[in-house]
Amino acid sequence: MKCHCGGLLRFDLQHLQDAVRLGLRDDVSLFWKCMVCGRTRKSDESYPLSQVVASLERFTTPIDAQASRR
Repeated sequence: MKCHCGGLLRFDLQHLQDAVRLGLRDDVSLFWKCMVCGRTRKSDESYPLSQVVASLERFTTPIDAQASRR
């Protein structure tokens, strides 16, 4: 995905981290942040926070875990 300025969008984890820290349990929208201008783009759909966090944990592994596999 690209921003209006032409920059690439990356998944913005900050709002999910804040939602987890605040103990929110409702559906959350996904946000994408432009790597060039910093604009934020909100997704049209919402997802349960627990589902989003579980999916992220499945696709991300800590650096320590990667090193122990070698």
